[in-house]
Amino acid sequence: MNGHGRILTELSILSCQNGELMRANDADLVVMRDLDLQLKEYKQKYEQAKTELGSVKGAPIPILFLFTLLMRWVAANSQLILQAPKLDDLELPRLGRWRPP
Repeated sequence: MNGHGRILTELSILSCQNGELMRANDADLVVMRDLDLQLKEYKQKYEQAKTELGSVKGAPIPILFLFTLLMRWVAANSQLILQAPKLDDLELPRLGRWRPP
């Protein structure tokens, strides 16, 4: 293959790689936008919960308490957090009688 053919082949390969990178970048941007929207929603719900809880007691609410409530809500509603398996779902080996070596 002559020099021009190699250059054209390399340009073709680089063009394909660039296309793949651009598609991956577009997919990443979609995920980032979705996560940004989720974050804004969580912040809004946090502020709403803080306001509602503050009006119930009429006194300032400790931030740690609010953070705990928010994290519980996020854990219960988030698609990003996986639930740990329940003990009933685990198959445990049956233990026989212990025998000394």
